[in-house]
Amino acid sequence: MNTSESQSTLTLKDGRKLAFAEVGEKQGRPVLLLTGTGTGRSQAYWFDAAARKAGVRLIVTDRPGYGHSDPHPDLTFLKHVDDVVELLDHLGLPRVTVAGMSGGGGYALACGYRIPERVERVLMVCGMVPAPPKVYRKMSGSVRMLFWLARRMPRLATWLFNRMQGGGNDPDGDAVKRKLKQLPEADRRVLLSSGVLELCYGAPARDALRQGMGMFVYELALYGRPLGFELSQVRVPVRVWHGLLDANVVIDIARYVASTVPGATLTIEPEGAHLFGFANPDGLIQQAIAP
Repeated sequence: MNTSESQSTLTLKDGRKLAFAEVGEKQGRPVLLLTGTGTGRSQAYWFDAAARKAGVRLIVTDRPGYGHSDPHPDLTFLKHVDDVVELLDHLGLPRVTVAGMSGGGGYALACGYRIPERVERVLMVCGMVPAPPKVYRKMSGSVRMLFWLARRMPRLATWLFNRMQGGGNDPDGDAVKRKLKQLPEADRRVLLSSGVLELCYGAPARDALRQGMGMFVYELALYGRPLGFELSQVRVPVRVWHGLLDANVVIDIARYVASTVPGATLTIEPEGAHLFGFANPDGLIQQAIAP
């Protein structure tokens, strides 16, 4: 996986730096990929070959506080859209498809809501959104505990995650081996396939979390707060692509989004869990650009 090319930094109007990567075809159809919580622009290279094959210009950012992007003092889903607009203007892109993976889902929908004139469609890939209590309760107890800890005791959560992070992003380390045992079999298969373990626990993951776990905890807490708009107010086409066996973002979240956003479509991968998109880069790109 090539992580050496197409890395750029934009100075935003407020003086913060926003890091991003571009892969695929420079003159191709633009797709902005908003990656999951705790990840960043280095994931672009996983999808480079698929983007080139499909004639797609793929742009992936480090969200504020990750990788080489400066923190935002009061980040919300809607406020991050301001950064997206500045990036699109900088790149000279009048319209893009916005794909949100996992924790990037709420930000992707915020783009569709706030700047529909700039968004062709939104693709949610195992995407997370703040959900009503009846949906939220469908999530596993361990996941709900992480959200609770991030909201109620963020300093303790940050300390704990920073402590666990020491040695926790070594693909061959004991910490990663313990994490693998806790995952659904479908996710283990993806991670143990060629290159995915390095992508999720190696150099790209270490780069995304180089500023520590503060933003990771902040984003977990953000998903326990209101989205800032109603899903029924999103007027751009929305595709929801989700793994039935997802233990991180349960399928009920996908069904909630698909049933609430007007005209949204839902495709369920019956054998897929949270990471199935990494096993099918061509499929992800096609979901983003197909009519």
